[in-house]
Amino acid sequence: TVILSHFHRDHIGNMARLVPDKVLAGARTCKYVDNATLVETPLIIRDGVEIVVQPCVSPHAPGCLILTVDEQLTFLGDLPYAQPGKGSGEMTGMLRTLQGVKTEAFVLSHGETFQAISKAELLEQLTKGLL
Repeated sequence: TVILSHFHRDHIGNMARLVPDKVLAGARTCKYVDNATLVETPLIIRDGVEIVVQPCVSPHAPGCLILTVDEQLTFLGDLPYAQPGKGSGEMTGMLRTLQGVKTEAFVLSHGETFQAISKAELLEQLTKGLL
């Protein structure tokens, strides 16, 4: 199973090279990826670990998905990265969702390495507009 965080080319560009059993995606991403399964509400996958896949609004890209593993780490993709011209509604909705996620830390998708940041620290940075 492939879980796509959002539709930007650097996240879906090589999908044509893969032959997954299933692709999970948000509404906007489904428009760009053939045979993707739309995730509109939280979806729980149990396969040795518990994975919760859920949609979340984002100031970066419409239709993002986040993935929480065993209530310890939540992978955000590019979810919190601001996009010029986006309103505060997306930020407010995103913060509301992230505050409700049962997790200890978040992982962002871009940077030198994938490092976890504590939930409290990320929410503080987002609230202050530092990210």
